[in-house]
Amino acid sequence: MRYFSLIFFLALIVGMPLEAQAEKEYADLQIAHDSIRFSENPLIAGSDVRIYATVSNVGTIDATGYVFFYFSNIAIGPSQVVSVTAGGSSDDVWIDFTLPEGQFNIRAEIRGQNPTDINAENDVALSNLYVTLQDADQDGVVDEDDNCPNASNSDQLDTDGDGQGDICDTDDDNDGLSDSEEASIGTSPTIVDTDGDGISDADDEYPLGGEPVVEAPVEVIESEPIPDTAPEPERVEGVVIEGPQFPGDVEDGEDILVPEESDEAAEEKGIVSGLSADAAFTYSLNTWKDYTFRVLGSGKDMSFSWDFGDGVTSALREVNHVYRTDGAYRVGLTVADGKGNIEYDSIEIDVSFYHIKNPMIQLIIALLAAILGSALFMLLHKKKSKKTKWREYPKHKKTKKQDEGVIYMQKRERNKHKRRSAPSPETKKAAPRKRKKTTQRAKTRRAPIKKTRSKTSTKKRKK
Repeated sequence: MRYFSLIFFLALIVGMPLEAQAEKEYADLQIAHDSIRFSENPLIAGSDVRIYATVSNVGTIDATGYVFFYFSNIAIGPSQVVSVTAGGSSDDVWIDFTLPEGQFNIRAEIRGQNPTDINAENDVALSNLYVTLQDADQDGVVDEDDNCPNASNSDQLDTDGDGQGDICDTDDDNDGLSDSEEASIGTSPTIVDTDGDGISDADDEYPLGGEPVVEAPVEVIESEPIPDTAPEPERVEGVVIEGPQFPGDVEDGEDILVPEESDEAAEEKGIVSGLSADAAFTYSLNTWKDYTFRVLGSGKDMSFSWDFGDGVTSALREVNHVYRTDGAYRVGLTVADGKGNIEYDSIEIDVSFYHIKNPMIQLIIALLAAILGSALFMLLHKKKSKKTKWREYPKHKKTKKQDEGVIYMQKRERNKHKRRSAPSPETKKAAPRKRKKTTQRAKTRRAPIKKTRSKTSTKKRKK
């Protein structure tokens, strides 16, 4: 019984810290990889989506924090701050994101925990590998399922069922007449037999039904030919782009003449311009960081996709783009026609920091101008003061002030000499009083001695 009490007492002492540690409050936020998800599916390259993630609190106290998102080691940005209560509660965070082309994954990290998180192992989550689909016309239908991949048609209407959508099909009803021909004769481009007589519009002599309308003859009045007085067009020198050209050009292999401005004229106007590597587009510098890009050539059912190298894209034929910072950017252009042919061209643009429109350069120039102006002002002021002094006090003519100054300095030197030769106050105190009561006879007796006293004895007396 005696040993049992001792063992119980020791167990109680050892168990008290463990129980206190078990009851200690702590914060622990976690994020799981399967909680990362997107607002849209399928994932189409170039689409703006929202990334979601779920943050859970497995600690014993309430905590706050935020999530920082990455895609393929490239920072996207932070989410909003969330507050999660203790005991397994959770809350969603999100951030907007533009889907890139190809493969990528999402990494989410919990940051800014308050109170401090005791477990950092569950603060990072890495999603699975995603692959974006292509949708060139941005109609919500991926290219592999789109019956017109380069023309936007979200309804995917195909009247004749030939696998080509009406928006890019030149013969919607597949009756042998093109839509433009049927529009000219007045028949329906989506109905094979417009008048319903059992004969297709292509084989029907009267596709609109009834007898043909006889038109009244038109009297033609001949007039004298008007002489051609128009001036001969001026010939423009330029750069000839030899075929083959991009798909959809006017004629295959036909050369295109691109007007080219002379270097002297461009320098006078302050224009910086250039031509891409394969002569697909031109660019010109409007002002610092401001460029205009223009597609060369022409054709039917052509679509364009610009990539300016800073994450900004466009689908216009001519576009004005302003870069945010200086640096080197690779500008790319993708051109596609209605037949599915695609061509690509690119060029590197260098946005220089040393430009007169750069606010930093303007500030540096202003500071240098201020420093130079101050130095010039001080130099001129110093020269002017020297000239004024020479005029007021010439060397060959002394003024009244100079004479008074000389007299004052002479008096000062005499007084200084008197103070040096006068006895010190200590010497005066040490002298006996009997000396003051000396008779006139004694003074006369000592007077010759004082006059004949040498300089050596005077120095010893001073000492």
